[in-house]
Amino acid sequence: MQKLIITMLCCLLSSYLYAGDNLLKGLKEVVQTSDTSEKAAGNELSTTGLVSMLTGQLGVNNEQAAGGAGAIFSVAKDAMKPENFGLLKEAVPGMEQLLNAAPALGGNSGLLGAATNMLGGGNNSITSMLGPVFQSLGMDSSMVSQFVPIILQYVQTQGGEQLMGMLQQAIGSIG
Repeated sequence: MQKLIITMLCCLLSSYLYAGDNLLKGLKEVVQTSDTSEKAAGNELSTTGLVSMLTGQLGVNNEQAAGGAGAIFSVAKDAMKPENFGLLKEAVPGMEQLLNAAPALGGNSGLLGAATNMLGGGNNSITSMLGPVFQSLGMDSSMVSQFVPIILQYVQTQGGEQLMGMLQQAIGSIG
């Protein structure tokens, strides 16, 4: 009888330990998934300030806001000294996501064309440079001139008047 009780207790104890081990593994997976989700949400939320300003004020969607802002920042990156763009990148949360959201169009109609225009190879207005990029995002090219003041205001808030001035100089005239 004692052997039966001991055997039953061993079985019960091993079942308890097995269940506890699986419970711990399950909790570990939940914690790891939660950490990954929080990091992903953090990356997504890092662009929310500027993106939400653009969507709220202009009625564009998140993809259009991020892509348009990224295109403008891409032109600035090409026109600014690397150290100045580094300051801008530090001041604007989620800059990499914004730059990655900018459509990559070939030829002289995309960001390559914009860079060429900035270096003196054509009409030097930001609207003419980025109009095709904005059109590829489903917006009218005139939206460029609506994005720029909001982006400048955001950069001024995030990085100050001097940084906003550097960005304004880099992207040139509007219109």
